[in-house]
Amino acid sequence: MTGNLRTRPPINAFVLGAIMILLIWEAVFNPVWIIYMVPIWMGFYIVFCRYCCTITIDYYEIKINYITFWNKNISIKIEDISKIDYAKGFYDFFSDKRIVFYGLFPMYCHDRLIIHLKGSKIIEANVNTRLFEFKRVTTWAKEMNLLS
Repeated sequence: MTGNLRTRPPINAFVLGAIMILLIWEAVFNPVWIIYMVPIWMGFYIVFCRYCCTITIDYYEIKINYITFWNKNISIKIEDISKIDYAKGFYDFFSDKRIVFYGLFPMYCHDRLIIHLKGSKIIEANVNTRLFEFKRVTTWAKEMNLLS
């Protein structure tokens, strides 16, 4: 697994687009829905789709490509990485790396990839991949002896 790895786009992004289409459709036939469109769409976006991305790992670099244009894509050469750590979102109840308040309430609805570069620089990338795709990235890091 030291070669190419690419995560699939999260289903949340497709659901977000479908919700937007349905809200616009509803607003056309029932104009009062215009009031509800933005809060519903933004609520779903903030909770489920904020850092939707795909992660591509080839022999030379890690690329994090976000679905939305306002999040800046990240590209890091593998030779510049000293170690990788991560923090899990709310969905993995049995992980010791969950980010929660008081051991119960989710702090974030996304995962966090913490990349330590040589020269003591740290890059924290918030990622929201398809469910269980993040496990493939952590497995790759473990096989490359980069996981701390």
